[in-house]
Amino acid sequence: MNTVERRGRRLLRAYPAAYRAERGDEILDTLLESARDNRIGRREAWALVAGGLRVRAGQHRRLTTAANLRLATLYGFVLWIVLAASNELWLVALPREESNTYLDGHLESSTVTWNYEPVWPLIFHLVTGTALLALVVAAWFARPRIILALGAVAAAGVLPWHWEGSPTMLLIIASSVVLSRGAARMPRSWLWPLALLTVGRVLVNAWFPLGLPMLPALLMWIALGSILLWTFFDGRPLFGLGVFVAVIVGLSQVTALTRPGGSSAGPLWEVLVVPGIGFAFMLPGLLRIRRQAVL
Repeated sequence: MNTVERRGRRLLRAYPAAYRAERGDEILDTLLESARDNRIGRREAWALVAGGLRVRAGQHRRLTTAANLRLATLYGFVLWIVLAASNELWLVALPREESNTYLDGHLESSTVTWNYEPVWPLIFHLVTGTALLALVVAAWFARPRIILALGAVAAAGVLPWHWEGSPTMLLIIASSVVLSRGAARMPRSWLWPLALLTVGRVLVNAWFPLGLPMLPALLMWIALGSILLWTFFDGRPLFGLGVFVAVIVGLSQVTALTRPGGSSAGPLWEVLVVPGIGFAFMLPGLLRIRRQAVL
């Protein structure tokens, strides 16, 4: 094996292992034939890497625009579920004194009466956060019935504490059940931004007592930046991010403004700024989806 072939095989690692096993030799032969002066040019190397990333994004499976929009919208709902799970889990990760103070305030405003020590609500939050993360896995493998069951568990744990957020949560669970019906699934390449968001959100409060708040925030910014950069290969995560901001965050904002005791709405532009940002994300994502779809 010469130097050119070794470099070509290193570049082939951009493709998933299963794809390399099926078509790797064919791609490598084509690359070696196009090599000039026994070296692989930058343009050929970038084309190979970009092709591998597109395969990891699922672009070798040509889907219709409707199927791509379904997966992208489901991804936006999954973003909310991940952050909701993180909110439950970081409460468990808080120091005991802070968690007791937080729980005392929620115990007073909750719709149920608790006669237990604060450790029991912590268990509820742990179970709820775990159920929400399991719901994400079920959505990834397109299991509507499991999503419905886990959503019921999560709702039972969340609604007594955050009744004002029930419309948003119930809408997301019902929509996830509907959107997960279909043969196409979300690619695994969409998972690692969610992992960064989860870890960053769980740590963001737990690390503040240590005086190191920058790392969790950096993880979340890296996750958002990766979604933006990934648009060069796949526009669906960006569209999903837009759905999350425009529909879910916007709906939560409207719910907070309209419930009894909520803050005043203020000027109309302040209410519309969050959905506007979401639609600004959705538009380039939609254009990219139209280009990468078969119909």
